[in-house]
Amino acid sequence: MGQTSDQIESQIETRREDLRSNFVELENKVKSATDWRHQFRNNTGTLLAIAFGGGVVLAQVLGGGRPRAYRGGAIAERSSAPRTVSPRRAELRQTWDNIQSALIGVAASKIKDTLADFIPGFREQIAQRDGHHVPGQAGTYHEAGNPPPKH
Repeated sequence: MGQTSDQIESQIETRREDLRSNFVELENKVKSATDWRHQFRNNTGTLLAIAFGGGVVLAQVLGGGRPRAYRGGAIAERSSAPRTVSPRRAELRQTWDNIQSALIGVAASKIKDTLADFIPGFREQIAQRDGHHVPGQAGTYHEAGNPPPKH
């Protein structure tokens, strides 16, 4: 009926070893997840796409338009008069805009997925904000009586 003190000590020591083992495993997972070198080795393409997309976005945000024209030793602003753009150049510009949009979309999706892997509840919050059904919850964000998200 009762356990001896040796049996209790043995059980406690077994539990301690299990906890130590679990703690070491958890520590290794955290180190691996936060080590950018490890992440780069395992997700090279994804991280390069994110970096490229981020560069494109940053260039668009900070670029502020076309570069100034250099004329006669001084930098002159380009004329604000409308220019005629060749159809080929317009098509090239549209294609480049489409590529940028696709890269930004892919990068945003990858960033969301990566954050969702590391932050508990992140995916559900994003789904609620976008008005999508969240598994395990009744209805959609709007059906739950919440106001539509502000974008």
